[in-house]
Amino acid sequence: RDSSWISHDILGEPVKLIPRLKDKIAHDFPGTGLSISEYEFGGGLHISGALAEADCLGILGREGVFSATYWAPAYTDSAGHYTTDDPYIRAGFRMFLDYDDAGSRFGGLGLTASTSDTTHSSVYASMDAGHPERVVIVAINKASTAKTAAIRLTHTQVLGTAQVWVLTQQAAGTAIPKPVRQADIPLPVTNGFILAMPAYSVTTVVVK
Repeated sequence: RDSSWISHDILGEPVKLIPRLKDKIAHDFPGTGLSISEYEFGGGLHISGALAEADCLGILGREGVFSATYWAPAYTDSAGHYTTDDPYIRAGFRMFLDYDDAGSRFGGLGLTASTSDTTHSSVYASMDAGHPERVVIVAINKASTAKTAAIRLTHTQVLGTAQVWVLTQQAAGTAIPKPVRQADIPLPVTNGFILAMPAYSVTTVVVK
């Protein structure tokens, strides 16, 4: 529930933009795809922008949105220059589309995923139809402190290793924020492992 006049004075409930539009489509135009022509949450020069973008991409996929277009705004950078550069937004995209700097990406088939802490975390999971042995997870820690997550996969195959890439706020002067490869995590129990997530971070995990 946001604090705007729209939900407070007009609707009397949360906006629920995507579910509300999907309901209207189902009622009046069944089968029509939902497209969002422009969206932007800010934070292009800060890790918060990457968290918002990664969360947005996960939600758009989960809700079956046909297409959505990010609209890049203009910023004044730390040197006072006018720029449309938004490196942390691009980094948020990268956690789904190029986390390993080799073009690897989130799968085309969404899987059910959930978290017990919906206030401070989000999790999205996928696999490729042709490669069921490879599960890709994007986990977002929106808290100001590090979090530890116990992850368990229900799968017909026994998976052995989790490869991990993490995106956090980069040191001052770093031009392009990039995900950093972490040590692989063995799966000590069948398809289960413990994932440590830094404060304000996006983590892409490939389990195979």
